[in-house]
Amino acid sequence: NSERSVQLFTTTRPKSSLQTTGALDYIIEGESLNYHKGSSTKTRNPWYKIRLLEPAPLLWMEIMGKSHRVFLNDANIRHSDKFYGIYITDQKVDHVKLNIWLNSTPIILHKLLTSFNSLGAGALKTPVYGVEDIPVPDLSEIEFDEEAYAEFISREIKSVDEEMNMEDRIRLEAPLMNLLGIDEEAQAIMRAHVASMIQDRTKKAESV
Repeated sequence: NSERSVQLFTTTRPKSSLQTTGALDYIIEGESLNYHKGSSTKTRNPWYKIRLLEPAPLLWMEIMGKSHRVFLNDANIRHSDKFYGIYITDQKVDHVKLNIWLNSTPIILHKLLTSFNSLGAGALKTPVYGVEDIPVPDLSEIEFDEEAYAEFISREIKSVDEEMNMEDRIRLEAPLMNLLGIDEEAQAIMRAHVASMIQDRTKKAESV
């Protein structure tokens, strides 16, 4: 993107075939700064080659701190290992509905119960196989509150405990809770439990 102040260069061509290009100067400058000796670059051949994945419709953050959000990739951003690209193989699955499901309180609870500590400070990491194993119910017949969804995706992402009290989230999740057979009382218990889990995790990390 020419509008960005930082741009990415990559090629699979060896330096010997770049003699007449400005790319060679760029690569040599990088080597003078030891970029080719980095933990992630030294195993590549050539070191400046980056695997460019096709843009995925949804992006899952590998590490979760105090907040959780699975993003709609409407800008077709290429992702890396820190954002897992979620590709939809079944064309009958609506990517927006799947996005709502993956952002829902049941999935946050699932994440808190199945992910493992990473990097300290209460951060949680979900491995690729953990995301692949997330159950997805049949969402085809569900109709979601479009106004609530518009509010949800446009507002600031709150910490998980704050999210549990957000009105747009509660309205948006109502059809999912009905599908799962979770009544309002059980929903309140679930949200309180999720908030308590994230608060306890954060407090424990701060006390270490």
